[in-house]
Amino acid sequence: QMYSNSNQPLSVQYGISDLDQEELRGKYPVKGVFILLAVMFLLFGIVRVYPWLSERSREKRAMAMYETGIELIDRQNKPEEGFVKLFDLMDMYPNSSAERKNENYIRSKEPMLKSKLADEGRTIKKLIETFDKKYGVLPANSVDIGYVPPFWLKYFGEAYFKRSAPKKVEVMLRGIKFPIEGYVFITDSDNKDQEQDVKADELNVLVRSYTKL
Repeated sequence: QMYSNSNQPLSVQYGISDLDQEELRGKYPVKGVFILLAVMFLLFGIVRVYPWLSERSREKRAMAMYETGIELIDRQNKPEEGFVKLFDLMDMYPNSSAERKNENYIRSKEPMLKSKLADEGRTIKKLIETFDKKYGVLPANSVDIGYVPPFWLKYFGEAYFKRSAPKKVEVMLRGIKFPIEGYVFITDSDNKDQEQDVKADELNVLVRSYTKL
């Protein structure tokens, strides 16, 4: 039979002295508070710092994409690959500082893009005229004239044609992508070229009399 001493606390842990138990009772709550505060500060730091780090990483990736694009266009003479890269940047990283620089750069290339479409218009006109002289009818599509649309037409424009007068063919190229959206190039059988920028509603009216190639 075991007897308890009324003077001895019931919470005594055998093998640990009274002094050690007093230290433990005072020490662990303090450590717990410090650990809790450390965790809170760590979480607060992550919440505040992570968006900043994420935004910096995003800007860095966007700028790298921009630099790759202009490198392909200006130095490696690979404009098709470069423009695809730059337009992908606009879709992937909107409102970034690189995207704003990118937009200005693409806009600076507008004369070159218009020139590329105009060249395609003249090429198409010659092919249609040759087909018309040979068969006496206009082609139904690009396959009839053996024309394979290059990058510039597939990516930036659309081609239309019509018979403007007996034995006269007129070809129109329209820009469909920034920065030449709304641009129109027209060449007729008298080799008179017209270039203009028109509004969307005016363009919709204009294309009604043409057949899309």
